[in-house]
Amino acid sequence: MSSEQLLAEVRGMPQKNLAAEFLGKLLGAGIKTRSRQTLVQSRSFAELLEKSLGRYQDRAIEAAQVLEELIDLAKEMREADRCGEAPHLRSDELAFYDALEVNDSAVKVLGDETLQAPDGGAATA
Repeated sequence: MSSEQLLAEVRGMPQKNLAAEFLGKLLGAGIKTRSRQTLVQSRSFAELLEKSLGRYQDRAIEAAQVLEELIDLAKEMREADRCGEAPHLRSDELAFYDALEVNDSAVKVLGDETLQAPDGGAATA
């Protein structure tokens, strides 16, 4: 079963509260696994997950709404995985660039163009 099929199946579950709980646990496990490779990225995803689940637990949003937020988060995580695969980066390289991306001073010093260059700006350094 593909991840897209799984998300569609979870979305179609009649008990939205159970679907949200299931998907929340699944995403939490994925974030925990991801933290071994890309700590910065996993923290970002963990914050998003906690925010969505916290709003649901505080009854600020309905089960159907939190389910949609969790599905969106799952898609973001899958897209992040694809981004790491596209330039064929090793997990340590991806973690390094993730850390640089959130470091404002690195962006100011190196500039977005350098950080986005396929070779990491090595030719210009």
